Amino acid sequence: MQWRDIRGFYEAYSLDLLFAKMQTTLLQGGGNINDLKIKLLDWLGQLSINLSQVREKIEIIKRVQTEEFWQNVSVEDLESVREPLRQIIHHRNVPSRQYTQPREVDITEVQEQEQYFRRHSSFSAVDQKIYEQAVEKELKQLLETDPTLQKIWSGQPVTEADIERLTSLVLVQSSNVSQDVLKEFFNGKTVEELVFSIRSIVGMDPRTISRHFAEFVLKRPDLTAKQTRFLGLVKSHLAQHGSITIDKLYEQPFTVLDSEGLDGIFGELKIEELIQSILPFEPPGI
Repeated sequence: MQWRDIRGFYEAYSLDLLFAKMQTTLLQGGGNINDLKIKLLDWLGQLSINLSQVREKIEIIKRVQTEEFWQNVSVEDLESVREPLRQIIHHRNVPSRQYTQPREVDITEVQEQEQYFRRHSSFSAVDQKIYEQAVEKELKQLLETDPTLQKIWSGQPVTEADIERLTSLVLVQSSNVSQDVLKEFFNGKTVEELVFSIRSIVGMDPRTISRHFAEFVLKRPDLTAKQTRFLGLVKSHLAQHGSITIDKLYEQPFTVLDSEGLDGIFGELKIEELIQSILPFEPPGI
């Protein structure tokens, strides 16, 4: 008997082996496949969704990522998704590894020469959207029950302790998303930066936004119908995205009412007053 040549098919055969372990566990009865499930979901989270071959199987990927699929999952259920997934599993975005002997370096610390830098995201521009969607799903599931998320959604201040508790909760409960993905989202950000990042996902309470702009509206009872509609667009944008920049007011959909955007709708004095009302919603670093 000859060995099977798996050169070029290593990823596919690794997937077959993973499915075989899950199916064997189910057939033997009483076993827990949760660890194997997490490994599979991690692999699926590494797929390059920008490739057409992967996008063709997106419905299958989404199905496997749901809790409904794993409730009372059967051998037949696993087999039905194994074949289509093995056709694309080699498109995982896995960083190459080089195994070398560890090098020991003795460095003398000089406090005056210490420097600190922010670590930028390791995700590519294409994968950024994928990981945002994964985090978005987890946060939206917790929005109805988590007090910190509800504070952020309603525009209330949060403390560093609130953020630490939320981070721990998400990392513990989110079995369907790679831990590396979640840590990438939460780590290395200030409280303010993280609040705006979360708002970009869950949005903001429209009632909070309306109360914020109430003073501007009361001071300007002479607002025209077009100006009122423009302000409505601002509120809608904030409710959906949780933040806004001044530059955005000169782009779609704000240029639908006037090609010059903000300048074409309001006079100079009203523009200054409106900008002052909008500044609290600008993300940090703008």
